Amino acid sequence: MKSHVYKTKDVANTFHVTTGTVLKWVKKHDIPFSVNQYGHYCFEEKHLSLFEDIKNQNQKHYTPQAERKETVSAQQLTDKMAGLEEKIKIVERMVSNKADDIVSFQLREHRKEVQDINKRLRKIEERLYKIEETSKGWKEEAAGSTGKKDKRRIANLLSVMKTS
Repeated sequence: MKSHVYKTKDVANTFHVTTGTVLKWVKKHDIPFSVNQYGHYCFEEKHLSLFEDIKNQNQKHYTPQAERKETVSAQQLTDKMAGLEEKIKIVERMVSNKADDIVSFQLREHRKEVQDINKRLRKIEERLYKIEETSKGWKEEAAGSTGKKDKRRIANLLSVMKTS
């Protein structure tokens, strides 16, 4: 006699849980199963008692919110709120300090960049000054040499005029 085979959905419907819950139970509690040609998990009837035990065990550990009867006094709530407010202040201070640290770091980095730019600018100015000095020397040489040539030309002209 062949026993009845239950798929995951059948087990879930039997115990009023989701198919995901059935699969979690299978993995967590190593419940034996087989896989049919379509890839569905199949469970034998004799293993249904395992699912029932797991569900009963979970129900014992679970107590819905409505059944929990915890009363909290106003003083406890006030103390809890004061503690949370203090934690919030601490976190705000930490965030503020972190922001200050970030701004300080950025400021230091900008200062370094400005100093580097100033060094480069000084070097460029020095090079420019050297170039200007060199060009002044060339201009003076050029002006001096053209002056001598002019004097020679004038002297040549005058000598030619005297002879003529």
